[in-house]
Amino acid sequence: MSAVASAKLAGLGYTNVVELAGGMDAWQASNRSIVRDPNRSNGSTA
Repeated sequence: MSAVASAKLAGLGYTNVVELAGGMDAWQASNRSIVRDPNRSNGSTA
């Protein structure tokens, strides 16, 4: 899904787009930090 999203964003003109190999699961497994929006209390990603 990350590859599709990054391709769509690049197609829309975004220039600082990267694909995260392994997605969020890999990010969290590597103990990297996640910054969440404090205004989103319901866990929604949309």
